[in-house]
Amino acid sequence: MNYKLLAHEVEPGQNIYIDDGTLNLEVEKIDGDDVHCKIVVGGALRNTKGINLPGSLRKRQRRHSLWYSAWHGIFSCLFRQDRTGS
Repeated sequence: MNYKLLAHEVEPGQNIYIDDGTLNLEVEKIDGDDVHCKIVVGGALRNTKGINLPGSLRKRQRRHSLWYSAWHGIFSCLFRQDRTGS
């Protein structure tokens, strides 16, 4: 997997879901930048499949930032347009 920060975002016991949850790994240990996992639900792994890290450190930090912003009355909005400009 080409995700250099993975070892800093997961912890032992956490699940990693690949390809919309088709594959499921459980983190067993972290050794430097290496993440050792146990296969919970296996299958064929193809190129360019996404991963989901439920409960990752980055998600917890984002959740804390949202809580902090709401508590202190700091709000921001992001408006996106589609390709047609509407």
